[in-house]
Amino acid sequence: MTVTNVKLRWILTQYGKNRINQLLTNPDDKVQISIMHIGRDGSGEPQERETADGSGRLYDPINVNIPIIEKGISSERENTVYFKAMINENMCGYDIAELALY
Repeated sequence: MTVTNVKLRWILTQYGKNRINQLLTNPDDKVQISIMHIGRDGSGEPQERETADGSGRLYDPINVNIPIIEKGISSERENTVYFKAMINENMCGYDIAELALY
């Protein structure tokens, strides 16, 4: 396992921004996030990962869907949601540099 002190950078795609605006307009609507994808390439700038259609992409994705097993709103931190996923112990041979929630 590689330990790094590289700062995490979060990217909110145009699609994500549009969905947030829809939720602000209609708070009874729901956001369904159920899958996490991972990638091995953390190079470049986060803004470069947004595609022409407003969605996003991982530079070097691992071909696996990881189910989100728990999600919620934090009671300890204001304006914070959390997502939990289990990465199988048999998934190995690469460093995780990117995460994407779908």
